[in-house]
Amino acid sequence: MEVLSGGLNGKQVEAVEHFEKAILVIAGPGTGKTKVITHRIAHLIRHHDVSPEQILAVTFTNKAAQEMLDRVMDRDLVDSDSSLGVRIHTFHAFCVGLIREFANEIGLPRNFAIFDQEMQDAILVECIREQQTSQFNFLLPSLRDIVGSYKAKFGDLDSGITEFETYSGRKIKDGDEIEAILNLISAYQTKLDAHHALDFTDLIAKSVRLLERNLVIRERYQRELKFILVDEYQDVNEPQYQLLKLLCCQSENNLIDPRNTHIMAVADSDQSIYSWRGSDPKFINQFKADYHPKVVKLTDHYRCHKNILDAARSVITKNLEYNTIALKSHRITQQNPIIHYTLQDSDQEAEHVIKIIRYLTEECDYKFSDIAVFYRSHLVANKLENRLIDENQSVEEERTIPFQRIGGEISFREQFAKNVVAYLNFVEWRDMPLQAERAINFPQRRLDDVSLARLKLLAQRQGIQFCDIIEQVDDYPQYFGPLTRKSIDQFLAQIDQIKSKLEEKNVVEIVDELFLSLSEWRLPYLDSEVLELRNEAEIPNLQEAAVALYQAIIQQKPIRIVSGDDIDTSCTVYIIQQVLSEYLDTKIEVEKEDSLDNVQIFIDESNFSIQISPPSVPENSLIIQIRYTVLSIVALKLCQRLIANFEDQNFEDFIVYDLATVGNNPKWAEIIEVGATKLDQMGNASESRHQLVKPTGWIPPTSVISYNISNQMVANKPPIAEVLPNFINFIDNQVLVGHNIANFDNEIIRRDMVKYLNREFQNTAYCDIMAVAQRLYPRQNPSFEALAEKFNIIGEDARSTGIVDTTLKIFRQLVNEDAKRRELTSLSEFLPLVGLAILYRSETAPKYNQILYQASLRYLRNNQIQSYRDFLDCLTGISKVEKLINQLIENVGNFKESSLDFRKSQDVDWEERTLDFMKDLSNFEQNFDAEEIGISDFLKYFNLINREPEVDKDELTLMTIHAAKGMEYRAVIIMGMEDGVFPIRYRDQTRQEIEEDRRLFYVGMTRAKERLYFTTVRQRQENRVQASSMFIDEIPKDLLKSWVSK
Repeated sequence: MEVLSGGLNGKQVEAVEHFEKAILVIAGPGTGKTKVITHRIAHLIRHHDVSPEQILAVTFTNKAAQEMLDRVMDRDLVDSDSSLGVRIHTFHAFCVGLIREFANEIGLPRNFAIFDQEMQDAILVECIREQQTSQFNFLLPSLRDIVGSYKAKFGDLDSGITEFETYSGRKIKDGDEIEAILNLISAYQTKLDAHHALDFTDLIAKSVRLLERNLVIRERYQRELKFILVDEYQDVNEPQYQLLKLLCCQSENNLIDPRNTHIMAVADSDQSIYSWRGSDPKFINQFKADYHPKVVKLTDHYRCHKNILDAARSVITKNLEYNTIALKSHRITQQNPIIHYTLQDSDQEAEHVIKIIRYLTEECDYKFSDIAVFYRSHLVANKLENRLIDENQSVEEERTIPFQRIGGEISFREQFAKNVVAYLNFVEWRDMPLQAERAINFPQRRLDDVSLARLKLLAQRQGIQFCDIIEQVDDYPQYFGPLTRKSIDQFLAQIDQIKSKLEEKNVVEIVDELFLSLSEWRLPYLDSEVLELRNEAEIPNLQEAAVALYQAIIQQKPIRIVSGDDIDTSCTVYIIQQVLSEYLDTKIEVEKEDSLDNVQIFIDESNFSIQISPPSVPENSLIIQIRYTVLSIVALKLCQRLIANFEDQNFEDFIVYDLATVGNNPKWAEIIEVGATKLDQMGNASESRHQLVKPTGWIPPTSVISYNISNQMVANKPPIAEVLPNFINFIDNQVLVGHNIANFDNEIIRRDMVKYLNREFQNTAYCDIMAVAQRLYPRQNPSFEALAEKFNIIGEDARSTGIVDTTLKIFRQLVNEDAKRRELTSLSEFLPLVGLAILYRSETAPKYNQILYQASLRYLRNNQIQSYRDFLDCLTGISKVEKLINQLIENVGNFKESSLDFRKSQDVDWEERTLDFMKDLSNFEQNFDAEEIGISDFLKYFNLINREPEVDKDELTLMTIHAAKGMEYRAVIIMGMEDGVFPIRYRDQTRQEIEEDRRLFYVGMTRAKERLYFTTVRQRQENRVQASSMFIDEIPKDLLKSWVSK
């Protein structure tokens, strides 16, 4: 144990070396609990010959799991191949693997979907709209937490619940409101079940049900997982507690046998702060009752200075239930006073916090990353964030305070807002490729994934920006069809139009103009309508007509149209004429004959023709005859198909590739096989490479099973350092295609190129079929296995060659599906003509016609067309046309106020998100002088608040105390220390609820290593004077220095 015990104190060694039965480690803040867990894993492997696959370590966050894995890997506690075999997971990640393997046992398909937070929110919004209730007067995150906590606690709707609690501490006791929430939960769960989907709460509940009901599966996992280690055990809720209990060895009478149970729980009841998620410190006592564990108490504290630890201890002991262990600080020198500032209002508070930060960084040699600002609720920090932004824009660059805010209630954080601002970014700063990619495909996609990847590749090869290559798209007709080229040209024209107005308008006016412009480019079809169009039977002979026209245009044969002169035939001719002219640069002759009730297209001055006619016209087998009730619909469909034929993709320079690896974390995974296949122009395999690779360690049994690659097979193969140069030469400077390559394969290639070739991986052009599937099928499982099953693709084997072959087949299916949807929604500028023809023919009833008619109304509404002269000058001479067009326009007005079916759609979502954005922009104006802030200042602000947090960057951190769990900083400032703010106050508050807030305060205090500050304001809200927090009064006076503003 000499190597492993290095740096451990006596109690830590005792916890690490214990082997006989269960163990409970009581670990207060700063006592080295993660160190104990990782050293125990190493000890089990090194000194007890425990197989790594028999060890399960569970945590609550991905960050904690990653930190645990990094410590095991980085500190050479065990060999890398051994540590890769250890199962280090969050509760949810572990449950995903369990349910995926045995989904059929609980009535789920193996490839069930998992809905993330964004999708959960979308489903909840749908349910709220469908319920048409006014009861939900709180924010969506609160509602999401209510649903999740309810499901975690009760599981079904028969619990007789009498109240709900939100994350912010609000109690909901009104009977009507409770009933509305229960109805919402029921509707939400029904939608999840309909999609064969689970949310994060379901993952654990379903796992518990699976293990409870199936003895064979339960006993298998009990045999496989001999050693279980649980971090932050005080945060477990009932389902998590039951899950752990089921995983532990049990005797014949189905009770836990403490003699055969090797489980370690690391806990501290004083840090239990998630009761609203169902967490309860009682499970620590239950652990003692169930497992009769050895109890080891870690008493040596290595984080806080003694005065900070003593102050925190004084506070937490005011709880009736608290950890009785007295921690001993090892940091007793150079103690700084804990200071409590009482200020007049939140403006003065923000200014004073900034003074503290400047003092620490300019006088005390602190980095910004050494400092954190905490608060109980996000609202408290809004003034400070605005003040920091304002100050950073007004001072010299060397005096700015770089900061990041974790979470936060200040707006502009959802995808809609980011898409809108992408336009402004692209207008203001043209050389921002990511912003250009986001803008060009919003509010509807102008570029398919293949074209987008092709553009990136062209930019990469020419050494220019993506923003520059899109302006050259007309130079590459061999890669981009007429629809793609025209879409890009329209996007650039739209950007130029917005840019021309920048100098004469302020931010709000510019955004108003932008929304008007964006509205015009919204897809006029609902998502559900696109799927219905997709499933409609093909109009007979449409394909043959499209092929005939395609060949005539390619061969430059003359085309002539002869038609009747009624409204429908005139609209039909106009659609065909305009499409051929504007998209395909093809001119046609048009003749009118009053006696005709159809449209005839003559090719090459011969008698061969395509006839578009009503069903009443007799059949004619000598021509391509398309008979349908509304001729203009045929014209639209025919032109859509014709344009689609010109959009055929060119797949040269595309490579499908896959890496087989030991481990599924790109930071540590080792390659054991590489495979890649080049495609020809048609998308067929043309040349392949594959190579087995010898890893630095052994291949664990799980990987042998997954990939069908044994240790013997790679024993004499070259290592990755030798394989990589040739493999990179094969795939470099191509469009890479694969499943989840953006987050996994590409990252491993990037890592190993730096490590072995000492150069960066420059390839930015790729098609990730997982991302494409998520876009096309957002409520279905996008995993590799699920996609293969969806498209009925039977994989040849698990080796890289088989994976690459299956990937190619999936890729082509996705490309075809995307192309079909794009075809169905293209040429929407001609929808008003179709709508007019439908009215003329009185054919609005059939479902297919109804969808197109409603789409025509949406198009007119989105483009704010108020009179027929705005779009149909070409038809002003036709009888009845003015009356019909006015009727169409009138229907647009009625459509805006239309039925409930319309109000359920994404039209409402667009309106609400637009209003939310403008409301957020208004808040921005209120906090900053709009006359002095230009669009570039607004964009800097937006980009600042939407940046992803960067751990290694020198920045001040703003976050809630809940988010700060597990963090530590040299200096901590806790804002909002007023009664009613921290602790939160509300009617019928219980002692236990106050004690949880006290534990939260204790957690916040013990994040500080050297310096701790508190701020209180007398008047945070107008006409309401507040007293200091009761928690401040619980700190001994000799440990607290007070400062009161005049």
